[in-house]
Amino acid sequence: MKINGVFDSGTPELIPERVISALKFGGKMVEGRSEMSQIVCQKLSEAIRRKMTMVLCVDGLPGSGKSGITERIVSKVEKEGILPLEHIFTLPLDLFLGTERTSQAREKLTQSGPVFFHQNYMRYAEAMAVLDEMIQRISDGKNGNIVLPKAYLREGENRGKFGEYTLKAEKGTRLILVEGTGSIHNIAAPYTPPLRLQKYSILMHAANKESLFRATLRDMLDGRNGMTFEQVYMRRQAEYQHLVPRLAPAVRESNMICMRFPKKNDFVKSLVKIEEELAAEPANDFGVKKSIRRILASVDTTFFKAVFPGSIPEKLISG
Repeated sequence: MKINGVFDSGTPELIPERVISALKFGGKMVEGRSEMSQIVCQKLSEAIRRKMTMVLCVDGLPGSGKSGITERIVSKVEKEGILPLEHIFTLPLDLFLGTERTSQAREKLTQSGPVFFHQNYMRYAEAMAVLDEMIQRISDGKNGNIVLPKAYLREGENRGKFGEYTLKAEKGTRLILVEGTGSIHNIAAPYTPPLRLQKYSILMHAANKESLFRATLRDMLDGRNGMTFEQVYMRRQAEYQHLVPRLAPAVRESNMICMRFPKKNDFVKSLVKIEEELAAEPANDFGVKKSIRRILASVDTTFFKAVFPGSIPEKLISG
């Protein structure tokens, strides 16, 4: 496979280095998830003292660490005794993806123009309706289930397809996490919160090369039958061409921006940690265990060297 031109596709960094420097100087950029989680806990505690519910939108490109920071925030909120788990409601925007994984529409998504991409990438209006319903449940003091008849399923035998999905709503909820690409500009920015509700937003950021590699690796670990690492990577890169311009307003609209890998070797360390965690997991029904090492061993060497951010660690080089 030719790799010349892999980075000549015209996809700019979401936040250029000179802008990152300015954001750090202005106090809007937070370096690392630990500090970001602590800030959220402080904001949430203040909201609860004022008898308010917080709606927190977590945005960023695929592979930037949205799910990771969301999980970390939930864990810290529970561990510090701010809220019990049943009073935290998470709304993943992936439930509202517009196309099934193997559909013709998904195939056309990154090959078509920006209008087709925007109309079919995510069903933001449906996500907003579910958010409104959840907030109404809290206001009315009602528990219950919110049933999504057409949700994009990430797990189970029907993963990658549409199916029914149920979200549990608790009347005592005081933190609503809306996690997904485009959540700031499409959910937080146009949303006018009712009384007793506070909105806050975080944009997760990592360099394109780091985000693209992580997103591709995650796809391969989840299983992409018949597709190589190179093919998935190029598809993700085409997706970035559409997403970067659409996420650009979130740099201005977000309350805070969190740098996922603030230090030089953080990205490589994160991969080594994931590989160690995978090694501790049981094998599947066929006796095969998920492994970053195994996936990377199948990648064309020249392509690998061109797209990998930083120096390749020995622990990830297959024998």
